[in-house]
Amino acid sequence: MAQVKITNTFTRTAKCPKAKRKEIYSDTVDVGLILEVRSTGTRTFYYRHSMDGKVTYTKLADASIITADKARTLVQKLKKNQELDRCITIRYCTFSYSCSTLNSP
Repeated sequence: MAQVKITNTFTRTAKCPKAKRKEIYSDTVDVGLILEVRSTGTRTFYYRHSMDGKVTYTKLADASIITADKARTLVQKLKKNQELDRCITIRYCTFSYSCSTLNSP
């Protein structure tokens, strides 16, 4: 995985080496922003993150539909939401544990 600053210009000009089916570029500015360039010329943005200890790729959109700037904004929003979800999950687990302890015979 090559690390580059993913910009609108880079997105338009990025190529996949002829010997490969796809090339994956990771953004140096916003960790988690990924650009996948296929040998067919298709370019797709992904959000790379960890979920329950596993690395997960969430497809954002085809690069012909959104710009790199918009993809970056989406990644930033997803990161914020993921942080909020983790807090809610932790509280819920603690609350559930407390309830089951109270309801035990």
